Amino acid sequence: MPNLTPYQLDALNYDKHISLTANAGSGKTFVLARRYLAILLKKNITLNNVVAITFTEKAAAELYKKIADELDTRIKEGGNKETVKKLEKIRRQLVSAKISTIHSFCADLLKEFSPEAGIDANFTPIDNRLSDELITTTVEEFISELMRNESELFTDLKSIIRLFSSRSIVSKQLKSLIAHRSTVKNLYENIYSQDVTLISAHFNEIFIQYFIKIFQDELVSVINNIKQINSAILGSAKNVQLAEEVENLLNQKISNDLFKRIIWLNQIFKTILTNGKIRTRGYLNKNLREDFISEVEAIENFAAEFSDFNFDENYHAYENQLAQFGVSILNLWKESLNRYEQKKRQLRYLDFEDLLLVTQDLLQRKDVIDYLADRYQYFMIDEYQDTNETQYNIFVPILDYLKRGNLFIVGDEKQSIYMFRGADLEIFDKTKNEIQAASDENSLLKLPHSFRLSPELTLFTNKLFSRLFAKPNILFNEVEHNELICAKEDSGISEIEFMISEMEEENDTESELIAKKIIQITQSENIKYKDIAILSRKRKSFEEIEKSFVEYKIPYLIFGGKGFFQRQEIYDLFNYLSFLVNPSNDAALIGILRSPFFSISDTELFKLSLENEESYFSKLRISSEKNQKLSKICIQLNKHIQLAKTMQISLLIRKILWIQVIG
Repeated sequence: MPNLTPYQLDALNYDKHISLTANAGSGKTFVLARRYLAILLKKNITLNNVVAITFTEKAAAELYKKIADELDTRIKEGGNKETVKKLEKIRRQLVSAKISTIHSFCADLLKEFSPEAGIDANFTPIDNRLSDELITTTVEEFISELMRNESELFTDLKSIIRLFSSRSIVSKQLKSLIAHRSTVKNLYENIYSQDVTLISAHFNEIFIQYFIKIFQDELVSVINNIKQINSAILGSAKNVQLAEEVENLLNQKISNDLFKRIIWLNQIFKTILTNGKIRTRGYLNKNLREDFISEVEAIENFAAEFSDFNFDENYHAYENQLAQFGVSILNLWKESLNRYEQKKRQLRYLDFEDLLLVTQDLLQRKDVIDYLADRYQYFMIDEYQDTNETQYNIFVPILDYLKRGNLFIVGDEKQSIYMFRGADLEIFDKTKNEIQAASDENSLLKLPHSFRLSPELTLFTNKLFSRLFAKPNILFNEVEHNELICAKEDSGISEIEFMISEMEEENDTESELIAKKIIQITQSENIKYKDIAILSRKRKSFEEIEKSFVEYKIPYLIFGGKGFFQRQEIYDLFNYLSFLVNPSNDAALIGILRSPFFSISDTELFKLSLENEESYFSKLRISSEKNQKLSKICIQLNKHIQLAKTMQISLLIRKILWIQVIG
């Protein structure tokens, strides 16, 4: 049985709330598994009393396996009969353990409390793919209807299309707003439900507030630097014409109005800078520049950041236009969201966002909270840096805001830079403070060890990130650097290398450099292809790397790429079968019409949407009477609908695909 480090041992304390900051490779899953078992063995509770929340299904499966493996190991080791008997009981019941993602946890709650939540007990959770298709259908139908009927909202639509210059861009923005409706709803209720003048004033106030926070200290320093340099130029009796202009600007009496001061500072920069650098001709000669090198660098760096802030005297009118734009697009968002919600109710769907929002509303009921508080006494939440406010509002009320039960969170602020699913570091910091207030200072723990990195890699990482994370600014979601401690047994010498093209090879792509490096390694060292791994930040890179590997005859195997069920042709076939089962499924029909099955263009789909019928299949039938291409499609779909009622699914799929092959 692996030994625990002192840091890991402290994290097993289940008698108080704990926040654990854990670096990647620090053994946090190992700690979660050990803590889970420790609670079950030492406390008089059942598996139903402990909840373990992970960020992904894969992470949940990994934690489950760790716990199962630990149980199997301890059972084999034997020992105290009572303990072994308890371990065996836990192992048998583990299949019913609450180890899941937050969405799965919420889905289970809503199934149990559907009457209290006011939803259909037979709801179906839908994934992002199906949700996106439904949103697309809803938005396209809504925009088409507005353009046909020219209702009250048509004015808003016209102004938004004029601003974006494209209907497709407006459609894309509305889809995005619906997908992030929780955040947008807060903005609408707190800001955009007001008069345009009040919204504009809010923009002004927020801008001033954050501008001062970000630039105030630097602003004073830069102006002082400009004054020093300008005084030195005036004292040199050379090239003083520009310096006198700058002196006049510096001596102007500027009001405390922030926007006027920004305009004033931009006038100074326009006078002394050219292409982002302080002028040498006619202002700051090279010899004098050497005397003020640090001040010059500070001014030029600040001016580069400041260049985005360019105002004229009419800025209030722009703020009003921005406020009116927000009101207009949110008017469209509100109506399209209502239609999307209506479609989901008709189909008994709940998307990922619904699972969280409906559960959050459910947990406003005291009777539900009291019931769940008796059942769920221990919460363990992994990847807490990726938690948003809605998720916080789900599990914290069950614990009566840490007044009862036990909360254990694991996270790492450095891994939240991509703001997954609206994650907010303020929630992490807020929960830490609440844990510390409910327990003590020793409840905020860290796992600084890395069991993955060799000493050389650990040193390199510490050196690099100590500079990258220097002087963090919380306003930009920046975090401070924490030193990693190497805990990996030394298994030889590691090296850090950078691949840089030589001059004669400067046309090489990154993937070609990788391929050539692999060939060099396998030919010059005792290393085989199977010993080499490539980590890619995005799946988009796979295709380019694959092409280079094929060209250089390098065998490869992809892990974590697009799985079989994520391939587009599988989505298309799934849509086809979904439509045959339910011809009223507009999202599925649109999906197959756009797919290689029928290759209908977006322009043709738009024309199809203009038909005054309820479902897209009805629209297709009407349009097929005057379009031969659509007529053939309609005949084929009707034929397959009938076959789907009697034919085996395997034979039906073959028939669908065979028609695709023969055209």
